[in-house]
Amino acid sequence: VDGKIPQGIQWPCPDEAHPGTPIMHQGQFTRGLGKFTPVSYRLPAEMPCSEYPLTLSTGRLLEQFHTGTLTRKTAGLDLLGSPKVMISVYDAEQLGIGNGDKIKLT
Repeated sequence: VDGKIPQGIQWPCPDEAHPGTPIMHQGQFTRGLGKFTPVSYRLPAEMPCSEYPLTLSTGRLLEQFHTGTLTRKTAGLDLLGSPKVMISVYDAEQLGIGNGDKIKLT
């Protein structure tokens, strides 16, 4: 970061005599390009219905990095990371919800 050589031995070290690997993949990737395995599509365990028409899911916000353990200590980021609901424009219009409206989920 500051131009100094890191101290200690950095992983990976294939054996005890290896000097360590401060920068990986300089010339090529160790095992070639990414190894991908396809998976079959599976429906969610709970589907929307007339009683519960929306699928709710937790998400991540840039302003709440790592559950906010550090970012929540900054007033500006704490305000930006306040609780939010993200909803499609279509669903919001159907429910009469406008951008910035306060809503209650139960």
